[in-house]
Order: sequence, then C-alpha cells, then structure tokens
Amino acid sequence: MTSISDIAGTETTPSVSFDAQANTLTLKGESYPENAFQFFRPIIEWTRAHCASDGLTLDLQIVYMNTSSVRCVMDLLDVLEDAHGHGKPVTVVWRYRSTDSRARKMGEEFIEDLTLPSQIVALS
Repeated sequence: MTSISDIAGTETTPSVSFDAQANTLTLKGESYPENAFQFFRPIIEWTRAHCASDGLTLDLQIVYMNTSSVRCVMDLLDVLEDAHGHGKPVTVVWRYRSTDSRARKMGEEFIEDLTLPSQIVALS
C-alpha cells in the first residue's frame, strides 16, 4: 500500500495528516483549490487502499469548501461507507467551531445518509 505523507495546509487547501497509532486521517482548514480532484485523488486512493486491510477514523475539521471539494469529500465518504459495508471499523468525526452554525449544518448534511458510525463535535 502506498503511504500518505503529511500535507501542509495552504490558503486554499486543508492540511492532511495521518496518525498511525490512532489510525486517524485528519483534514483541517479550508478547501477551495483550483483543481480539487487533483488535490483529493491521492487522499482518496490512499484511503481506499488503507481501508482494504484496516479501519480508519476520518476526522474532518473543514471550515469552508467549494463545490468541487464537496464532491471530493463525498467521494471520500463513499470509500469509507464501502469499507463499513465490508465490515471494516470506520468512523467519521466532523468537528466545527461552536460559533459556526454553517459548518455544523454542512457536517450534518454530509453524514445524514451514512450508515457508518459518525459524530458531530463542537469545538470551543
């Protein structure tokens, strides 16, 4: 399986990090790159490969996403949903600032149709 390195966030892309001990993939920041599919493709491919042999917690802390990033995150969640359907222990955690009702609503919309374990967590 290919590995994923930590990716530093930029003004237009979220930071991406994998904690092997906690088995958690974290995306944090804003996501409105010029080509979201190019940015997210290796993350989605790595997640698919990782979930073929192991579970994963996806920890999303996204403040803002453009339309193409929304589609890519939906593709990422589809990979986890498929892994869940194959018995892998996967979870999604959506974190948002407690003062950001727009981000909370976005998280609710993302996870409303998932069958895999998921939670929405307010941050101070």
